[in-house]
Amino acid sequence: MQTKFSSATPTDINTAYSVDDVIKLLDGAEGDANVASPLVRLRLTKMLYDVLGMKLTSDIALSTIAEPPATLTLAPAGGGKTTWAQIKAILEKIMRQSVLHPGKKIRGEAILCLVYNKHNVQDMIDKHKAMVNKLRAYNIKGLDIDDEIHACTLHSFCDFWRREYVARLDLLGANLLENAQAESFMRRSIRIACKKLDREKEVNKIDPSGVLELYMYYRETMCEDISDLETCDKFIDLGIDAEMIETIFERYESSKKLQHKYDFVDMLYRFYCLLRDDESVRTRVQKYYEYVIADEVQDFTPLMWEILKLLVSNGTPLTCIGDEDQNIYAFRG
Repeated sequence: MQTKFSSATPTDINTAYSVDDVIKLLDGAEGDANVASPLVRLRLTKMLYDVLGMKLTSDIALSTIAEPPATLTLAPAGGGKTTWAQIKAILEKIMRQSVLHPGKKIRGEAILCLVYNKHNVQDMIDKHKAMVNKLRAYNIKGLDIDDEIHACTLHSFCDFWRREYVARLDLLGANLLENAQAESFMRRSIRIACKKLDREKEVNKIDPSGVLELYMYYRETMCEDISDLETCDKFIDLGIDAEMIETIFERYESSKKLQHKYDFVDMLYRFYCLLRDDESVRTRVQKYYEYVIADEVQDFTPLMWEILKLLVSNGTPLTCIGDEDQNIYAFRG
């Protein structure tokens, strides 16, 4: 999958532009009728950074005040991505008009903050509360915002909606397959596949954990056929032909179905299909969120990206934050 990004951000923005100059870069840019003007956004940004005691640079100022429908912000480790994301969320509460509740500003419960790892969820919530409380301590006139955000992993987000639509997802009565169970299921699937293909001597040569990783990669990258895996390092390292892999995968799927089990990728994929195919469900899910922030997006798999795109396909503003140099989950696609 190849994705093209375009950027109008000058490479020398921090040396050629002052914080006040960045507003010139927005000349002619398409505006968002639900937020304040660029000049007001810049003034608010400068005020927030000053009160919070943080340094505002030209690149941060531009990424904060720009309001295109979707934004990708890349920053290195230690670059303050999570902190910036929460300042962005605070600004949205101050200046963005609610679409669902005309005449009011959006609330924290309508700002969805997605992260890849669950241990980052509480950190994001805590940072947001700390910043809002610090702003409140300054008794800023007219500041009336809550200290909430809807922070969760994409897996827990999908799991919440799984409970809502469990029957529609065909998961009624099914239980989540734990990691140890999944490997046991895969080991059994390998034995059955080898017997079916009359290649029982190969059983002990096949690594169940390696095949399980390949299976997850196959599903997460949304491959259309087993042949799509033949150039994948995982496939090559296993040293198993496509016929064997396909048979093992078929047996693994059958085992889950017979035992009324599902894994995380089953949940993600079925929720993706439900959002894609059912407009009423998609509309209902979308109406709960008026701004979406996706953190550490370099770790999102193609399946996760498809869910994210459907989530904001109604025009909900999206801000993505990541660092390609920290992509440690490439093995998952």
